Amino acid sequence: MMGEATNRTRSVIAVGIVIALLVPSLGYLGGLGIAKAQDEVPPFRIGMLQPIGSLNPFTAIEDSDYIVFNAVYDRLTTWSEGWEPKENLAEDWRVLSWEAADYPQTEADEGANRHWQYDVRDGVQWHDGQPFTAEDVNYTLNLNLNEDPRFWAFTPYISPQIFDHAEVNKTSTSTVDLYLKVPCLQIDTMSLPIVPKHIFGEMTPDEVLDFTNDHPIGTGPFKFVEYVTGDHVTLVANENYTWGKPKIETLQIVFYGSDQVMAEALKAGDIEIARFPRALTYDSLKDQANISTAEVRANYWSDIGFNCYPDAPSSVNPLLRDENVRQAIHYATNKQFLIDIVFGGYADEGTGLTFKATPQWWFDPGDDKFEFNLTKANETLDAAGYDWNNQHTVRVAGPGNPYANPNT
Repeated sequence: MMGEATNRTRSVIAVGIVIALLVPSLGYLGGLGIAKAQDEVPPFRIGMLQPIGSLNPFTAIEDSDYIVFNAVYDRLTTWSEGWEPKENLAEDWRVLSWEAADYPQTEADEGANRHWQYDVRDGVQWHDGQPFTAEDVNYTLNLNLNEDPRFWAFTPYISPQIFDHAEVNKTSTSTVDLYLKVPCLQIDTMSLPIVPKHIFGEMTPDEVLDFTNDHPIGTGPFKFVEYVTGDHVTLVANENYTWGKPKIETLQIVFYGSDQVMAEALKAGDIEIARFPRALTYDSLKDQANISTAEVRANYWSDIGFNCYPDAPSSVNPLLRDENVRQAIHYATNKQFLIDIVFGGYADEGTGLTFKATPQWWFDPGDDKFEFNLTKANETLDAAGYDWNNQHTVRVAGPGNPYANPNT
């Protein structure tokens, strides 16, 4: 949203967003749009289908919530165009060994890569004029490490299962030390908003979770102005932003009840850009006058998830704990059909929880992709002892199947 806002022509960019899916998995493309006019038309308006669910970063769920957070709050680090970690509120950082976690009696360094040290940027201001300091970073990190499971919003980026604690460095008050229980890949980007201690720090953890935060204060490129419930959010450029004032003076996120209504608003010039989740609506914009379409990759996915929880009172079918059943479902899922028919071709088949866009973490399964194959699905169940019933409509676990007994 840092593009040129003056002298723009009206155009609509419908942007398809690739979403990688899990096992069985696909990638999905939604659609985005931008409308152009000869004269400047402030504010710059973005159409979305999903209204705000919460303005509190610790209780938010919806995509629209995080779009606002990304504009209002900064992170310690961000991404470069090449998907490499890049400085933001942390101007530098280093990975050290946590000496207290090392066992002197062993040759291995058990504390290796478990001490992350961040040098916090000087001269940054919160939107209310208060100075940003290392104390804000320290407070935010430790709040996310609260043992209360309701502080789940930024897992897996940070969690008490992986991280131990943070503290302001004892010799440098502009440095924050973060200690890990185990090494962690996600720390590379630390993708969580840093919140102001002078606002959140006055509350107990329970009060933080109940906080409406109806006027978010951050250090990000845009300042929050208002949220008209279910209608729109208005943000204005932060003239003191560390990386320079945004070119867009006023940014407005407008919410619509359907993608068809949003498409009409886009064609009429009521909004400049919008994302469309359905291929049919996206495709309908391709031949419209003054409308440009484009597709970009994004880290969204759809998946079939399995509840493998083994303990009562879980209502899960215990046979789902058998990997043979899960593999047979994988073979029996026609992912290309879903890509073509459900997603209109705007999708990639996924292979796991990470995506090709981040090759340093993406797992390439090679030939072992569990491609659609009903014969293999049936062979897998046959080999595992799941026989057809007399009507040949349902497979039944054999008497010796350990998963058939819910007490197993």
